[in-house]
Amino acid sequence: RDRQESPGPITFNEVHYHPVADGTPEWLELHNPLVMDLDLSGWRLDGGIQWTFPRGTVIRAGGFVVVAADPDALEDATGFSEALGPFDGGLSNAGERIELRNNTGRRIDTLHYGERAPWPVAPDGSGATLAKRGPDLASDVAEHWSGSGDIGGTPGVDNGLFREATTERVELVAEDAFWTVDVSGGTGEEGWAGIGFDDA
Repeated sequence: RDRQESPGPITFNEVHYHPVADGTPEWLELHNPLVMDLDLSGWRLDGGIQWTFPRGTVIRAGGFVVVAADPDALEDATGFSEALGPFDGGLSNAGERIELRNNTGRRIDTLHYGERAPWPVAPDGSGATLAKRGPDLASDVAEHWSGSGDIGGTPGVDNGLFREATTERVELVAEDAFWTVDVSGGTGEEGWAGIGFDDA
């Protein structure tokens, strides 16, 4: 698969691989970018951590599933109460590969994160998570990731990094304003950019 193309039907979306020592456990989040629910029964996480999704696990259309090293500790730290787990193994602070495979063993998504550039460094112990910049970006490309805007991340919800920007028009110069132009090539007199400058 081309590293730049869109991810599979389920994709890695956020990873908390190096929490600060505040009781927040390691966790990762998957996202379903499709317009239909998907049954994850028998799907599994491989690599540094191992977890098999129990029968009846469904990820809603446009939704998220979180798997934590300690779901109760994650709830205590963040208030998020719907994490699955605990998973076996651990997420390396130095970076490693994690994979999502379906119930036939086919690899659906892969992420080989790192602690050094071009991977963002904020998630390496600052309390920020490794958060994907956009839901339709391939997971195994460093430039598609950022440090989360929130300490502790956003388990179970939108990362907040790919919300639509809003714009507001502000008039800096009136459309019918008169202009004075200095074509001398000089740097101008001191204070030339000030409101009270006499340009006569």
